[in-house]
Amino acid sequence: MVDHGPSGRAKGQPSHVRRGPISRQTSLATADVLDALPQFQTDLLAHKFVDLYKDPTAGVAYMASPDFAEDILKLCAKAKVIPRR
Repeated sequence: MVDHGPSGRAKGQPSHVRRGPISRQTSLATADVLDALPQFQTDLLAHKFVDLYKDPTAGVAYMASPDFAEDILKLCAKAKVIPRR
């Protein structure tokens, strides 16, 4: 016997059923999961380093500058507060 909650559905069953080709159902399920993820603000400093390390030869002058040292320290300060799991 299946225990039906107040909604009339068995526990653990989805609230709605989609019918269609399996690839379409998978795409919709993936989209639902992605939509449910929390939104994060773009970190411009992180993007600066990502771009820098994609083509390090283009940023040689920056990496030899005091600005680079300051940015590294800022990045370290931000990483320090990331909670561990």
